[in-house]
Amino acid sequence: MERQTGCFAVAPGESALVRLPFDTAPSAGNEYIVTISLRLKEAAGWADKGHIVAFEQYCLPTVSAAAAVTMESEKNEDPLAAEERDGRLVVAGNGFEAAFDPETGDWVSYRLGGRELLCEAPRPNFWRAWTDNDRGNRLHERSAVWRQASESGERSLACRRFGQDGSISIVQQWLLPTGVPSRFEVRYTIRSGGEVEVKGTLYPGSAALPEIPVVGMLFVLDGGLDRLTWYGRGPHENYWDRKSGAPVGIYSGTVREQFVPYLKPQECGNKTDVRWAELRGGSGAALRFAGVPLIEFSALPYTPDELEAASHAYKLPDSNRTVVRISGRQMGVGGDDSWSARTHPEYTLYASRPHTVSFIVSGRHAGA
Repeated sequence: MERQTGCFAVAPGESALVRLPFDTAPSAGNEYIVTISLRLKEAAGWADKGHIVAFEQYCLPTVSAAAAVTMESEKNEDPLAAEERDGRLVVAGNGFEAAFDPETGDWVSYRLGGRELLCEAPRPNFWRAWTDNDRGNRLHERSAVWRQASESGERSLACRRFGQDGSISIVQQWLLPTGVPSRFEVRYTIRSGGEVEVKGTLYPGSAALPEIPVVGMLFVLDGGLDRLTWYGRGPHENYWDRKSGAPVGIYSGTVREQFVPYLKPQECGNKTDVRWAELRGGSGAALRFAGVPLIEFSALPYTPDELEAASHAYKLPDSNRTVVRISGRQMGVGGDDSWSARTHPEYTLYASRPHTVSFIVSGRHAGA
């Protein structure tokens, strides 16, 4: 990180050209963000010295970091091996194994150095724990079909494919009970470096279906993976229509710290424009999720169902899990009022077109 400070005098209502002393030459595979902030030179009655009055960020165009990581990891790796073992389709590479159910297509295991990192098979997620604003505009009633789609979809293994680059793909199809049935297709592409590229696409059954709260996937991990670092907007929660005050940066904290104690537990802790997020445990093992190119990311000790079921935070269950939700997009939280106003159309996910989420999952050894 390169930091420069300076002072300039511009009268209220006037403008001036300020040249930035930035001469770093961008290199491929890295992202460069220029952050310009205006801070108080002296303490005021309403804020301390250094308080940020305004900021803006500018991304310099470079090769996407996620693409560069993927290309680099494919170099000099041993080829993958695939076999049927103990009723599973097992794909193994250098120090890792990914196993899939040959009937349902479920990704049932991801082992790194002999350690299991998945507690449950990931599944599609189209629901969020309703917020106060959702309740006010009755989203939880109007869009309840998407809750049922998250809970009751029927899935099957559609096909297995071997890529010319040595990768192996597992394609899973979900049939969703949305009146006129919707489809969700998940493609898992396993690469020799241990990365699993996940691409999920929702095909709504009818444009007349109600708005979709979120389009993504839900992972349940061991609660020992409780230290979160992410490169995206932060440090506080942010949403599609509530992110302009959350600068892009690298932030960290515990999973429990991502929970926001609203009076009634509800959707919380989301992060937008996430390039990558990594969960690490005390043993040093870690699981990284990298957007292709960007994702929305949430890591909490609770599922959306558990948040909805609790009337107060103290009624939430004890948890030894880390629940990760990765979304291509979650609809905005709205808030023109809390009793009837809906989320603005430009921040709403309509059923009139397909929606996609794409990301790369990779395990990391201690010290990596």
